[in-house]
Amino acid sequence: MVATRRNARSLGAAIAAALLGLGGAAACGTSPGRSDGADSAGSASQEDRRPPEQRFQWSAKAPDPHGVEVYAPPAGEGHGQVLSTATRTYDPGSTQARESRPENIIFQITDLGGIHPVAFSTSDGPTGFDGLVPVGYTQSAAGAALAAQAYMTAPTGQGYGDLVERVVEDATDADRRSARQHSDRMAGDAEMKERSVAGYYPASEGARVDLVAADRAEVMIYERGQKADGSVGFFGRPLSLHWAEGRWKISSFRKFPRMWEGDQLPPEAWQWVKHSN
Repeated sequence: MVATRRNARSLGAAIAAALLGLGGAAACGTSPGRSDGADSAGSASQEDRRPPEQRFQWSAKAPDPHGVEVYAPPAGEGHGQVLSTATRTYDPGSTQARESRPENIIFQITDLGGIHPVAFSTSDGPTGFDGLVPVGYTQSAAGAALAAQAYMTAPTGQGYGDLVERVVEDATDADRRSARQHSDRMAGDAEMKERSVAGYYPASEGARVDLVAADRAEVMIYERGQKADGSVGFFGRPLSLHWAEGRWKISSFRKFPRMWEGDQLPPEAWQWVKHSN
C-alpha cells in the first residue's frame, strides 16, 4: 500500500500539528558499545567497503512514491540500523562544519517515526540511541539536519514521549505526560502499524541548515506533497536546535514557526538522495 500525494500532505500536516501542538531495541550489528551515554549499535567491519545497503540485513525494502528506496530493519530491531559508529570530526563553528553534508543516506522504518522514514548516514550519525531517540550526531550542519529530520518523525511513531523527555529543552511535566500519552496511543494504533512499512510514506526530500553559531542551528526540512490548489509542491518545516550535553536538542516548543511552501526546492537546499522523480 502506497500513500497518495493527498494522503502525504494530510499526514504531513498531522505531523506538524503534533510536533507543535503537544508542547506549543538495539540495532543489529557486530559490536555493541556505548555512545553519547546511550544505547549503541554495532556497525559493519571497517574493512567492508560495500555500500551500507549491502552490508546489513534488511527485512524489506521498497521505493517510496517518488522513487527513493526505504529500508526496514529485521523484525525486533525497531530502533533502526546504525550504519557506522565512527563519524567525521569537525572544529565546532568552522567552515567545514557549516558546509558539511551527510553521506550515504539510508532511509529506514523505525519505531521512532512509524510510517515516516528516518535518515541514517555513515558520516554524521546517528551512532546509537537514547530510548527510541537516535543520538551521536556530529556537531555540524550535517549532524543538525539529520537530527532535525529524525526528531520531526516522532509524532507518527512510538517515540514522541522519549523525544520530549530527552531532547526538548523547555518541556514541562505536562508536556512530557502529554507526549507519553500520544506515544501510547500510537503504539496501540493498528492502522498506523499496518502502514509503517517501507514504501508507504514518502521520505524527506532534503534540508537547509544555517549554523548560526557553533552550538545553534536553524534547520528547514523539506518534503514533497500536494498543495492546497491540488498541484504537487514542496513543504518546509523549520526547527531550532541547540547543542548541549553532547547532542542536538530542540530549543523550544513555545514557538510556532511558519511552514514554507513552494513549487520546487529553494536553491540553498540540498537533497538527501539524488533522484529524478
